Amino acid sequence: MISPVDYKWQNEHLNKVSRTFALSIEYLPTPLEEYTSMQYLLCRIPDTIEDAYHINSEDKIKLLNLYENVLHRGKPETPQEFIDSVEPYYKNTDDWNLVMDTPRLISIFRDYPPTIQTAITPWARELTRGMLEYATRQDDSVGVRIQTADDLEEYCYYVAGTVGHMIIDTLIATKGDGGYNTTDLHSNARNYGIFLQHINIAKDVYDDYESEDSVYIPQDILDSYGVNQDEVTDENNKEKVSNSIEDVLDITETFIHGAEKFLEQIQDIDDESYVGWSIPYVLAVATLRELRTHTGNIASENPVKIEREEVVSIVSALEEGDHAANEIRKIVSKETYHKSEKVTNEV
Repeated sequence: MISPVDYKWQNEHLNKVSRTFALSIEYLPTPLEEYTSMQYLLCRIPDTIEDAYHINSEDKIKLLNLYENVLHRGKPETPQEFIDSVEPYYKNTDDWNLVMDTPRLISIFRDYPPTIQTAITPWARELTRGMLEYATRQDDSVGVRIQTADDLEEYCYYVAGTVGHMIIDTLIATKGDGGYNTTDLHSNARNYGIFLQHINIAKDVYDDYESEDSVYIPQDILDSYGVNQDEVTDENNKEKVSNSIEDVLDITETFIHGAEKFLEQIQDIDDESYVGWSIPYVLAVATLRELRTHTGNIASENPVKIEREEVVSIVSALEEGDHAANEIRKIVSKETYHKSEKVTNEV
């Protein structure tokens, strides 16, 4: 366990740079809560660099390479060298304040048990290498441009599927090896992460393009509707872009089964962790419902999101064990949870 002061500092950063994930982590048992918070923060740093509209591709590559070497204990690069290199790009935001606190974050991480460091480091480095790969591919754009459905899956793997792997390895390192089928666990954890990232991408089309110059709707899907990636927020293309997003959501749904299997396996390994990892999954399914219902708003300034009351009711139901995640999924995939006849009849 880290010191209470460091734990408080770590949580303060987490709550500033995350909402849904911070909520999930709150429901994880100790010390898994602490380890998972660290995972998220370590991964948020390269994500912030990769998303930065004001850093050109060549400089992103240098910074991401440097950060990956900082994560590797066998490399000579230090967190302070990373900070010195990244400081010219600093912006006064919560994400960038975390980046500038990399030395303290790494110092806390190095005090974690060796087994936990071993569980987290390879996947955090792989995530960083994935972001590095996409940064090297850019030519006439600052942000990411996804080309095909396979390309989208690969991107989602790097930024979120790796996190699924990290969850599994950290959980096993915490609980001990119980003879689990790790191949199956990792396959489903990968799908869990990709599913959540697909939802994030679908709901943030407008903001990703306007704020980061990134377009995650594959170009080949947009091509089938005669739309260029630089035109995804053009009001004249609203219907065509909506159709493209519907196609992406069809792909998104192919990952639901694996995500649900992941949760079933988590429950078998560590029932105390089940609620924490169920929350983002069920909220993602509810968001998918809203995206399907309001596709016309996705590429506009009016973001698609679920009601605050629904979030509260879902979290409460999971916490109190009123329904398992797969039961709630069946409800929220069709209707708002707290307004569902099935739910209101049970109250």
